[in-house]
Amino acid sequence: MTTATDKTPLRIPRRLKRKVDAAHPVYELDLWLVDSDPLIWRTLAVPADFTLLDLHCVIQAAMPWGDYHLHEFQTAEGRRFEPVQQVGGVDAMWKWIGGDEDGEDESRFTLRDLFDELRQKMAYIYDMGDDWTHGLKLITSHADAAPFAHIPVCLAGAMAGPPEDSGGTWGYYEKLEVLRHPDPDDEWHQQVIEWMGGRDFDPAAFDLAAVNRHLKAMMPRKATRRERGARSRSATGLAGPPANIIDLSKPPGRRYAKRNRKSR
Repeated sequence: MTTATDKTPLRIPRRLKRKVDAAHPVYELDLWLVDSDPLIWRTLAVPADFTLLDLHCVIQAAMPWGDYHLHEFQTAEGRRFEPVQQVGGVDAMWKWIGGDEDGEDESRFTLRDLFDELRQKMAYIYDMGDDWTHGLKLITSHADAAPFAHIPVCLAGAMAGPPEDSGGTWGYYEKLEVLRHPDPDDEWHQQVIEWMGGRDFDPAAFDLAAVNRHLKAMMPRKATRRERGARSRSATGLAGPPANIIDLSKPPGRRYAKRNRKSR
């Protein structure tokens, strides 16, 4: 006997589908700092035609980092993507000082090229000295994203990003312990407090609106950085974000409220 329940079609949430729709203009990515506890994370909506070089700029703005150091992307299959032939900046020195010979040019590959399955992961390593390793995971793709199809947006996040050159995750948490229990007679403790910007540094602080302002502000700079000729600024809309892309005063939605978890 068939019941009314049996006739109801099974509705599978879009984020649980195994394949991403390559025709969708926006990919949603989880970004987190590996070994951070509590987890430092961001959820980003990024145009699918952004290259890895573009994604590097988005990550720098979202954490935020200062883009002072070298970086690379790594896939689970062992492919490595580096800032090859970039004009200006510290990354221009990467090959010159002996970067990985097997590294591919990050400016030649888009998110659409590399992410073809949901929950697919990639690593982003920033600062080869401190070795800040970030995880990236594709969460879903969005079809109805025309208003911000050319503009990256941070949808949610938690915890402040560490200051530059703070010694990796181990060094960062050691410095936070100094802030919590400073010894006024210890010279190194005083140096740490100054390095961290004072005892008022709040590791739990996260300002979503400020991150999105940072993303908008970096757009014109990103457009001038990647002078590759692959596509014009007028075609991609990267000459500057249009007004009123998204109402950042509205909450990002219930499904982001419980994203602050350790396991990724």
